[in-house]
Amino acid sequence: MAESDTQRPECWVDDQRMDALFSPFRERNANPQSWESKMKFWSIQITEHLRQNGQVVFDTRTVSQIFKRKGRMPSCMHTVVQEMVRQGKLQKVSDFEASAQPEGWASWGLNVFVKRPLLWTVGTVMGKANHSIEEEVVYVEILKEKASELLHRVWSNARHQATDYVLDWTTVRDMCRDICPDDRSLSLVLLQLQKEAKVRIVEMPSQHKVVKFARKEQRSVTPVSEIELGVHRLKETEAHLSSEVQKLTEGIRRCLEDAKFYIGKGLKNSAKNALRRKKDK
Repeated sequence: MAESDTQRPECWVDDQRMDALFSPFRERNANPQSWESKMKFWSIQITEHLRQNGQVVFDTRTVSQIFKRKGRMPSCMHTVVQEMVRQGKLQKVSDFEASAQPEGWASWGLNVFVKRPLLWTVGTVMGKANHSIEEEVVYVEILKEKASELLHRVWSNARHQATDYVLDWTTVRDMCRDICPDDRSLSLVLLQLQKEAKVRIVEMPSQHKVVKFARKEQRSVTPVSEIELGVHRLKETEAHLSSEVQKLTEGIRRCLEDAKFYIGKGLKNSAKNALRRKKDK
């Protein structure tokens, strides 16, 4: 994201202050108060940026580019991210995934996250790189907030208990685009809901996924029954037939308009051909 697209703190124009904030962390014991102040500053900036842009997952390289200033990126983001992981504010995607793998979820989760970019290397809290972690991280609090928001969206839209809690993946995506702007975010949010026992995922023979949500009065989601899958298939068939009827109706309308146009031009044969096409629809 361009620098101008993200709200900046007032001190952003202070070169001396920003030079100190952009520099690598020094030994924590040397000046604990300064270390904590700098860590708090960057933690707030990252949190606000993610909230403003509806993001739940990021990597150190990308977030460093986001906060680029006068051609320079902060040199301290590895330490910031690692400390936020240690505090529990962030969680490595692989750890989050491993913590949310109930029966039937593991293969789907692996398919979603298997191609994680190798984008960052983290040092110790003291700023000494003694090991490498090549991983993306998820912001735990924001992820939970989005999971709750999505679940309440499903509840508010539900009209029939028998049908409105078992939804096609694309239906969930379209319903919640303002909550999860991309499939990546949606996958993570549904994984969080799976972890909370609020959703179950079933992959249909047609290779698309069906998501079952717990109802408002339920503490946890129940398994997807054959009856529910049967009802879902009927809804799919109904939607497909409705789409086909709409296409046919539109085709007939165009043929009639063509026929009227040709009659107006005195082209009777062309008008007849247009009407024949209407009969073939």
